Amino acid sequence: MSDPIDDSPSAHVQSPEEAEPTFADLPLHELVGQAVQEKGYQKPTPIQAQIIPEMLAGRDVLAQSQ
Repeated sequence: MSDPIDDSPSAHVQSPEEAEPTFADLPLHELVGQAVQEKGYQKPTPIQAQIIPEMLAGRDVLAQSQ
C-alpha cells in the first residue's frame, strides 16, 4: 500500500528561486516598484521580504535586523 500524498503547504520543498523572492514578487505599488527597479535593486533583504507583505496587509510591525 502506498503512502498518501501530502500536498499541504508545509510539504512543499522550495527551490532556491522560491526561497529568495525578488521585489517583482512583492505586491508593491506600481510607482514604488518602478522606483526600486530604476535604482537597480532586484532582491529584498531577508527582513524586507518578511516584513513588506505584513506592512502592505495593514499590520503594525516592529522589525529588527543585523
